Amino acid sequence: MAVIGLGHIGLPLAVALAKRGATVWGVDKNRRLLQTIRDGKSPFYEPGLDASLRSVVGKKLRLTANLERAIKQADGVLICVSTSISKSGSPRLNDLISVLRAVARSLRRGQLVILRSTVLPGTTKKLVAGVLSAHSHLKPGQEFALAYCPERLSEGNALEEIVAIPHIVSGIDKASRAKAKALFSFLGGRVVLAPSVEAAELAKIFDNVYRHVNIALANELALTSKKLGVDMLEAIALSNTSPRTRIMRPGLAGGSCLTKDPISLAYARGHWDGPSLIVDASEVNNRLVAHILRLVKEAFHEIGKGFAGSTITVLGLAYKSGTDDVRKTMAKPLINGLARMGGIIRAHDPYIKARRAEEIFSTKFSNRILDAARNADCVIIATDHAQYGRMNLKSLAEVVRMPAGFVDARSQFDPRRVSEAGFVYKGIGRP
Repeated sequence: MAVIGLGHIGLPLAVALAKRGATVWGVDKNRRLLQTIRDGKSPFYEPGLDASLRSVVGKKLRLTANLERAIKQADGVLICVSTSISKSGSPRLNDLISVLRAVARSLRRGQLVILRSTVLPGTTKKLVAGVLSAHSHLKPGQEFALAYCPERLSEGNALEEIVAIPHIVSGIDKASRAKAKALFSFLGGRVVLAPSVEAAELAKIFDNVYRHVNIALANELALTSKKLGVDMLEAIALSNTSPRTRIMRPGLAGGSCLTKDPISLAYARGHWDGPSLIVDASEVNNRLVAHILRLVKEAFHEIGKGFAGSTITVLGLAYKSGTDDVRKTMAKPLINGLARMGGIIRAHDPYIKARRAEEIFSTKFSNRILDAARNADCVIIATDHAQYGRMNLKSLAEVVRMPAGFVDARSQFDPRRVSEAGFVYKGIGRP
């Protein structure tokens, strides 16, 4: 198999297939990335990936920037190219189209092409089939097989979830679907056959929209519960004892998929006269940054300090815990807002290197938590990395400039523990 695109989705898939015994050609145009992988290192943080990579690279997993060479050696092609949208929500598929044209030039009869990228319904049958057919002069469904099998992985758990989460398998005809089913059955895990390609395409978007709306619901409930003087997390825990209720934890919600897919779905729907839950959910989650900034102001008021010229430490830059992915992270607008208010910002993230952090966030960065927090007037938890949950709060209190604020933007900490350590605690939906 040839896996095109060795990012957060393609590389774990290529490694998993190779570990199962398949000969895999990993293709990426980024030669520096390819060299990093050849050295047995993942270009991004993913638990267990380095060790798995070293067991297959140069053996069952072969790497190349030459897409034509890989396709000539492979029985099938898995396209794992990222997609994006414009501000209006319209899809930007230039990268995908470029890859499809390159694939088509080397495509031969009998090969299987599987799209893994997140796309709107109709993309596989219309755009993908059309481009491949036009540039290969082969007929999809007759002279080559074409399937859509969306990725469903969560960064930080990719190697586990690649077999733990069911594979949605679809194809433009029965033969294409059967070939795709055989591949994912070989990979391992449960295979769910979709009744249509369009249903599979939409199901992937629904996955992300569901989480996005659920987080927005949690955030709105959190703001309400705080006004009522009730601890949001206590209420969530009780509510979730019902098998019919699964409210997520409130907090900053970002990431390329959770922000992109709701907007793209709203775009596909077109004009809508009534209220839109999906659009409103995006606004609720985006507005949470402003709420966090208000909590910071409240903390400074209670500790009796002026904000301008004070030092604020932001712990966590990635969009979620357990990853180094900063695409569409809410830490970026949060830091920008703090800077506009006149604060001196320092940052820390266990998975991000200092140079990269300083370039992206335009802020000072420390590799150690306590160094980042030294002489700070306020500490903000922007990402709920496990390392922060294990922090010694008394040690943290010894290095900050007391009295100091502690703003929990991820609902990760017990307010009582933070207060006992000497901080003024502020959290989403927490007393």
